[in-house]
Amino acid sequence: MNDQPDTATDVGFEVTRYIRVPQSVSTHAQQFLAMGLSIGGDGVPSEPDRGDVDGWRAMIKGSNAGLIAVMEMLPTVPSRPSR
Repeated sequence: MNDQPDTATDVGFEVTRYIRVPQSVSTHAQQFLAMGLSIGGDGVPSEPDRGDVDGWRAMIKGSNAGLIAVMEMLPTVPSRPSR
């Protein structure tokens, strides 16, 4: 499967969306969400080309590692109150 447009026959455009940080969450959550994909890095990473499977896997692996690092810093909270 080729995701690259064939300029001779394909007509379309790439869509980029702006998604606001929700105001319905806590201030801490807003600050975390505002970091976007730059968590622990030096800025927003660029996405690999659509056909670059190894590049996507590396980006996902890095994102997972960043999320795990953040979650490991959170205190452990019981799932239901103790009685």
